[in-house]
Amino acid sequence: MTSTELRARIALGELEAMGLTIDDLLAVANRRSPRSIGLTLAEYLPTVAETYPPRTRRTYNSYWRLVIELIGDTPLAAVTADNLLRVADEATRRAKERRTGSDGRASRESCVTAMRAVFARAHKAGIIPSNPALLVDKPRRRENRRRALSQAELGDLWAPTPPAAPSMWMTSSETTWS
Repeated sequence: MTSTELRARIALGELEAMGLTIDDLLAVANRRSPRSIGLTLAEYLPTVAETYPPRTRRTYNSYWRLVIELIGDTPLAAVTADNLLRVADEATRRAKERRTGSDGRASRESCVTAMRAVFARAHKAGIIPSNPALLVDKPRRRENRRRALSQAELGDLWAPTPPAAPSMWMTSSETTWS
């Protein structure tokens, strides 16, 4: 008899001593949380939305409405990363359509963040076993193009201006009004 078989026999003996069977354990392990049975996104989202501050709600609301529109009738526990990817793709498409100069990057990022917020709450509440929104990548932010001007650029900027009178650079406390 191997050590695994020995441990299994000991565990079975302990179960029998407690009046339990393997079937009892499997029934408990497979049972879903009563809160998650049949709870859809459309039912859960308004509850979660109330818990966020007004400014956050204003930012996320349009994306939450999109989630409800596209996959609102899906039970929370059945939502997959593919479902959420479809929502993020639709947010990007709508942003491009409404703002012709936009690539939809900011809309996609906000959409993914809004979905992550909802599913993080559901996960913490024990309604779902994991957060599928974490599997949806946010778009990378573009590199910031802001920088200080070089001395040559500053010289070019000030070159067309006439030399200022010294009084122009004086503070009000240094001037006399007589």
